[in-house]
Amino acid sequence: MTTTTQTRLYPGMVCKGIEIFKSDEGVKVISSGTVMKFHDIPSPIYQILRESMTQDKAALEILKEWYPNSELCQLEKFTECRFGGLDFTPDIIDNKLQDGEWHDCPFRGKCKGEGIVCKSLKFNGNILTNQDISLLRLLSTNDTNEVIALKLDISFGQFHKVKKALYAKLGNIQTKQEATLIAMNLNLIKSTSNH
Repeated sequence: MTTTTQTRLYPGMVCKGIEIFKSDEGVKVISSGTVMKFHDIPSPIYQILRESMTQDKAALEILKEWYPNSELCQLEKFTECRFGGLDFTPDIIDNKLQDGEWHDCPFRGKCKGEGIVCKSLKFNGNILTNQDISLLRLLSTNDTNEVIALKLDISFGQFHKVKKALYAKLGNIQTKQEATLIAMNLNLIKSTSNH
């Protein structure tokens, strides 16, 4: 039996669409097979992002507080927070900006712009809390329920209540395997499979 690995390409490489992501060097954009710095993006992409930012009054108010003297800094931060995850779903398709995406941020739980400038993680129309996300990631490991409860610093009885509530939010799933598939689809964990 042979297995083949299929190379997945990010949007903007050869397929249509534009992918935006945060890197150690700042915000980058993949478009027309090229990875470029945020400050080098073509004017049409800039305008799409700017229009989205200016229409989101709550986000714009926070961005103006953070960067009162620079619309360019406001726009770069908006773009980083709203679209900063590198994934296989284009952020811009046919000149239309998508809804935004959740991605890891070191300021989660302590940022004034959380859920406003950045997007809250949603599944089936339900917002997943930071505890939901932590639990979903832990359920995707080989840890036992007892170990997961310890890592979440909750009692074993509370663990079962929290897990039951999460499973309901996820569409009344029943198993850790289903939770793992959802975590992979939400970009919370990476697949280690080569087939």
